[in-house]
Amino acid sequence: MSSVFNINYQLRRELGKQLWLARRDKQLKLISVTKSTHIPYEIIDKIERGKHLSYHDCVKLANLYGRKIKVLLE
Repeated sequence: MSSVFNINYQLRRELGKQLWLARRDKQLKLISVTKSTHIPYEIIDKIERGKHLSYHDCVKLANLYGRKIKVLLE
């Protein structure tokens, strides 16, 4: 069970980090992203910190940033 938790934790952290980097590269503020996606800024902040994972919201953010989500299983 701990390996499943670890994989989920790593996925949330890495996905959040990459979404934060994409937002930073585009120089977007949380408020402007919230207005564009209708995702509350608290949720975006939690996603970027790896504390919350909603795949639907992550896809919306990736589309806004012009990025694709690619998962590689090793």
